[in-house]
Amino acid sequence: MANDQGRVPPNMREFAEQGLEQARTAFETMALSAQRAVSAWEGQAASARAGAQDVARKAMGIAGDNMTASLEFARQVAAARNPDEVMRLHAAFVKAQMETLAAQCRDLGTAAVRMTATPARD
Repeated sequence: MANDQGRVPPNMREFAEQGLEQARTAFETMALSAQRAVSAWEGQAASARAGAQDVARKAMGIAGDNMTASLEFARQVAAARNPDEVMRLHAAFVKAQMETLAAQCRDLGTAAVRMTATPARD
């Protein structure tokens, strides 16, 4: 027994090696899971970013369209010959803008839903 002092018994060495192997496997599994989670998050972030850019482009287009329509209305009012014509122009403008607003809201709503409903990519 004097010769066995300082030596690790074979069954203890095997137990330690198994523990190290299990720890290595667990670490590799955790690292792979973390990589997958980061990749999924990056994909979702890219989708959200693209969707937000689409919504922003649509909103800017809508603002431009509304500004153009308002300027055209102002031009028509400035050229009106009497108050009756101004009232007719105003009624037509408001009707057209309400229809346009409804369509613009549908477009923005569709873009927002598409942005939030984009499935995550693995």
